[in-house]
Amino acid sequence: MAASHEIGHTLGPNHDGTAASPHYYGGHANWAPIMGNGHAKPIVHWSKGEYASANNLEDDLSLMSNKAPFRVDDAGNDTSTTKMLVIEGTGSGVVSSNDNFGVIEKRTDKDVFKFITTGGPASLTIKSNNPGAGSNVPDLDIQARLLDANGNEIVKVDPLGLLTIDVIISQTLTAGTYYLEIDGVGAGDPYSGGYSDYGSIGKYFISGNIPSTTTTGVKVTENNYAINIFPNPSSGLFTINIPKEGNNESNIEIINSLGQSVFTSREITSGNIYQEINISGHAAGIYCVVVRSGADVWKGNLLLK
Repeated sequence: MAASHEIGHTLGPNHDGTAASPHYYGGHANWAPIMGNGHAKPIVHWSKGEYASANNLEDDLSLMSNKAPFRVDDAGNDTSTTKMLVIEGTGSGVVSSNDNFGVIEKRTDKDVFKFITTGGPASLTIKSNNPGAGSNVPDLDIQARLLDANGNEIVKVDPLGLLTIDVIISQTLTAGTYYLEIDGVGAGDPYSGGYSDYGSIGKYFISGNIPSTTTTGVKVTENNYAINIFPNPSSGLFTINIPKEGNNESNIEIINSLGQSVFTSREITSGNIYQEINISGHAAGIYCVVVRSGADVWKGNLLLK
């Protein structure tokens, strides 16, 4: 909380307070603004003064984005730009949080995942904390919806204002195509004890089991090296830039959400990898960019509009 508050100052935002306490609003109920004093609250958000008697209406996220850009959208907002859920094994296929995760980058962002099942009991758990690290991420309040092949809602789960409660969808499904939609939401009226969805952003992890006969989706681990893809989102023409040293054979592969390779390239590079790529004409959605050079591997996401 203290680190976020001070970094906030570095990136632009000032203190959030009230007329009675100009600098450090301590929040209400379970919520407080990061630029106030939220040390005693389990839910803390960047804010734009959406609470009673706020003395500072500046837009924290807009200010900070002038110096630190928002992360690139890692899954489409609707069923036409969806990302494929990674399911491993046959029968009661495993959905692992090591392979299925993402970030709600903005208030307007939704992440939609597609999966195909052979039918039967399916269960998905969405958490805003990383079970492997044991860390709590108090910014993202998750709402999850299960949609049918036509985008119609089957079930919606939203534990009201309780970020530490797992969001669990458990349904018996018929064979077919389904979508999982993840959204950052608020809880109640921000001016009388609740909070808006303005600062409900951050990382989430998906785990569970889905009846399946084949492995689907593309495994994309967190990058250990720098890979720059721009522009991103792209209409199909984009550039990859990777800082490195030495002369090596570099292999670039673009993989769609079904795990199919749609582009490959091989060349000898001296120093940085810098290559323009054109995959326009392919379907909109999330693509995995994989670059191999020597013993190094870089991975990144590309959102094709």
